[in-house]
Amino acid sequence: MKKLLTFCLACYCFALPASAIELTDKNFLNVNSCFSGPFASFDSWRAFLAQHKPGAAERMAKPENKQVEEGLRKMFEHYQSAVVCENFDYLVDGILVRGFYVAPKPVATQDKASAKQPKLPLLIFNRGGNGDFGASVFGYIMMNFFPMAEQGFVVIGSQYRGFIKGIPNSGEDEFGGKDLSDVLKLVELAGAFPQVDSKKIGMYGFSRGSMMTYMAAKQSPKISAIAVAGGVVDLAAELKFRAEMENVYKDRIPNYAIQKEQALAERSALLWADKIPKSTHILLLHGGNDERVDVANAKAMDKKLTELKHPHKLVIYEGDNHSIGNHRKEMQDELVAWFKDNLTNKKP
Repeated sequence: MKKLLTFCLACYCFALPASAIELTDKNFLNVNSCFSGPFASFDSWRAFLAQHKPGAAERMAKPENKQVEEGLRKMFEHYQSAVVCENFDYLVDGILVRGFYVAPKPVATQDKASAKQPKLPLLIFNRGGNGDFGASVFGYIMMNFFPMAEQGFVVIGSQYRGFIKGIPNSGEDEFGGKDLSDVLKLVELAGAFPQVDSKKIGMYGFSRGSMMTYMAAKQSPKISAIAVAGGVVDLAAELKFRAEMENVYKDRIPNYAIQKEQALAERSALLWADKIPKSTHILLLHGGNDERVDVANAKAMDKKLTELKHPHKLVIYEGDNHSIGNHRKEMQDELVAWFKDNLTNKKP
């Protein structure tokens, strides 16, 4: 599975040709199917890898990895027939931001009167990284969010401003500054996405995306439940664990040199956990041996939420790393159960 996952995550969605459009609302621009260009078929994806990631292609070509490759082919072809996946652009304060949309493929019916599809809960994913590093690539979306769609969720996510290169209005990633509006805009647009029940919105953040998730939850009462994995809750304290992150803060956060304390505090959920509505239930996930974000963050947030009597749950995957890759299935099951309990089973 580790080899399979490495193979998947090496693949990135570049500009894609136009396809059948599912996102028809005027707010969505440049809509393209994820299953086009080099991802139109498994074989074209494989050829793309051979050209752009020869090391990954060579590993997959080894006889001992043949079974892994065949499993990946079956997975790809299954999801291609089972889900809708589209990339789109949307405007936020005049900035062009890219996002993705994943949903179960609508059930075909011969009777137009019964063709109306059921409304589904929405899950907004906030990715990690910054700029174009850590973007939600095709392989990551397939491994993590196609299964969520099959479980009855619509999943959308932002790549954040500054991701699109070569255009004058792509903006700059501010690591929790104005780019937070890119996430909140998706909350605002929830009802414009096909099949979405805009009264049932959840949010899931990984790594840096956990910070974005906490900040969004503090501002928007429309978010009923959140999950955070491998997230920092006190940025200043975390610098003692990973000092090199200050280079990212200096590069990304506006006026960091002159207002460091304020900038870090604004992005540190531990300091304002009481401002998150108690109606927003919180799932904390963390790898016990996380080498990039100290597991102490999850433990500190658990303690604070307990003191505040804020509904939450803490799950630590002992021995696992930042990606929680050794417990991927268990973590996905935890996420599905959490959001089903707090969204699908939520009373109107």
